[in-house]
Amino acid sequence: MNDSKSVMKMPELFVFAKSLILGFVAAEVFRATYYLNGGFAQALNDHSPWTIVVLLFFGLIVLVTYAIQRGAIPAAMRMFRSRRIDQLMMVGLGVWVNELALPWLSKLHTKLKVADP
Repeated sequence: MNDSKSVMKMPELFVFAKSLILGFVAAEVFRATYYLNGGFAQALNDHSPWTIVVLLFFGLIVLVTYAIQRGAIPAAMRMFRSRRIDQLMMVGLGVWVNELALPWLSKLHTKLKVADP
Protein backbone atom coordinates (compact mmCIF):
# COMPACT_ATOMS: atom_id res chain seq x y z
CA MET A 1 0.00 0.00 0.00
CA ASN A 2 1.18 3.45 -0.86
CA ASP A 3 0.56 5.80 2.06
CA SER A 4 0.73 9.37 0.77
CA LYS A 5 0.36 12.00 3.40
CA SER A 6 0.15 15.63 2.55
CA VAL A 7 3.30 17.29 3.76
CA MET A 8 3.34 20.98 4.48
CA LYS A 9 6.24 22.66 2.75
CA MET A 10 8.52 24.97 4.70
CA PRO A 11 8.13 28.59 3.64
CA GLU A 12 10.81 29.84 1.35
CA LEU A 13 12.33 32.12 3.94
CA PHE A 14 15.45 32.81 1.90
CA VAL A 15 13.33 33.99 -1.04
CA PHE A 16 11.30 36.25 1.23
CA ALA A 17 14.41 37.64 2.93
CA LYS A 18 15.94 38.32 -0.47
CA SER A 19 12.81 40.21 -1.57
CA LEU A 20 12.79 42.22 1.66
CA ILE A 21 16.45 43.19 1.22
CA LEU A 22 15.82 44.01 -2.44
CA GLY A 23 13.05 46.43 -1.47
CA PHE A 24 15.21 48.06 1.21
CA VAL A 25 18.24 48.47 -1.07
CA ALA A 26 16.15 49.67 -4.02
CA ALA A 27 14.50 52.34 -1.87
CA GLU A 28 17.89 53.48 -0.57
CA VAL A 29 19.33 53.61 -4.10
CA PHE A 30 16.41 55.74 -5.29
CA ARG A 31 16.74 58.02 -2.25
CA ALA A 32 20.50 58.44 -2.73
CA THR A 33 20.01 59.12 -6.44
CA TYR A 34 17.42 61.76 -5.63
CA TYR A 35 19.73 63.48 -3.14
CA LEU A 36 22.74 63.38 -5.46
CA ASN A 37 20.79 64.62 -8.49
CA GLY A 38 19.47 67.63 -6.58
CA GLY A 39 22.82 69.39 -6.88
CA PHE A 40 23.57 67.95 -10.31
CA ALA A 41 20.30 69.30 -11.74
CA GLN A 42 21.23 72.80 -10.59
CA ALA A 43 24.61 72.48 -12.32
CA LEU A 44 22.91 71.42 -15.57
CA ASN A 45 20.80 74.59 -15.73
CA ASP A 46 23.72 76.44 -17.31
CA HIS A 47 23.79 74.13 -20.38
CA SER A 48 21.54 74.17 -23.42
CA PRO A 49 18.43 71.95 -23.45
CA TRP A 50 19.76 69.94 -26.41
CA THR A 51 22.87 68.99 -24.49
CA ILE A 52 20.73 67.74 -21.62
CA VAL A 53 18.47 65.73 -23.97
CA VAL A 54 21.46 64.12 -25.69
CA LEU A 55 23.00 63.18 -22.34
CA LEU A 56 19.70 61.72 -21.13
CA PHE A 57 19.29 59.60 -24.27
CA PHE A 58 22.89 58.42 -24.04
CA GLY A 59 22.34 57.35 -20.44
CA LEU A 60 19.09 55.61 -21.38
CA ILE A 61 20.82 53.71 -24.20
CA VAL A 62 23.57 52.58 -21.82
CA LEU A 63 21.01 51.38 -19.24
CA VAL A 64 18.89 49.50 -21.79
CA THR A 65 21.96 47.86 -23.31
CA TYR A 66 23.15 46.79 -19.86
CA ALA A 67 19.71 45.38 -19.00
CA ILE A 68 19.60 43.38 -22.24
CA GLN A 69 23.13 42.04 -21.73
CA ARG A 70 22.33 40.93 -18.17
CA GLY A 71 19.07 39.20 -19.17
CA ALA A 72 16.74 41.53 -17.30
CA ILE A 73 13.87 41.19 -19.78
CA PRO A 74 13.50 37.38 -19.50
CA ALA A 75 13.84 37.64 -15.70
CA ALA A 76 11.11 40.30 -15.57
CA MET A 77 8.85 38.18 -17.77
CA ARG A 78 9.35 35.14 -15.47
CA MET A 79 8.45 37.26 -12.47
CA PHE A 80 5.37 38.61 -14.23
CA ARG A 81 4.19 35.13 -15.26
CA SER A 82 4.69 33.69 -11.77
CA ARG A 83 2.25 36.20 -10.21
CA ARG A 84 3.93 36.00 -6.81
CA ILE A 85 2.04 38.64 -4.90
CA ASP A 86 3.75 37.56 -1.66
CA GLN A 87 7.16 38.51 -3.03
CA LEU A 88 5.82 41.85 -4.22
CA MET A 89 4.47 42.46 -0.72
CA MET A 90 7.89 41.65 0.75
CA VAL A 91 9.54 44.17 -1.59
CA GLY A 92 6.97 46.73 -0.43
CA LEU A 93 7.74 45.82 3.18
CA GLY A 94 11.44 46.40 2.46
CA VAL A 95 10.63 49.88 1.16
CA TRP A 96 8.62 50.54 4.31
CA VAL A 97 11.49 49.31 6.51
CA ASN A 98 13.76 51.73 4.66
CA GLU A 99 11.35 54.52 5.56
CA LEU A 100 11.45 53.45 9.20
CA ALA A 101 15.27 53.37 9.12
CA LEU A 102 15.54 57.01 7.98
CA PRO A 103 16.61 58.34 11.40
CA TRP A 104 19.54 55.90 11.52
CA LEU A 105 20.60 56.79 7.97
CA SER A 106 20.32 60.57 8.40
CA LYS A 107 24.09 61.16 8.61
CA LEU A 108 24.62 59.42 5.27
CA HIS A 109 21.73 61.31 3.68
CA THR A 110 23.09 64.64 4.92
CA LYS A 111 26.46 63.88 3.31
CA LEU A 112 24.72 63.01 0.04
CA LYS A 113 22.67 66.21 0.07
CA VAL A 114 25.74 68.44 0.42
CA ALA A 115 27.94 66.44 -2.00
CA ASP A 116 29.65 68.34 -4.78
CA PRO A 117 27.82 67.69 -8.07
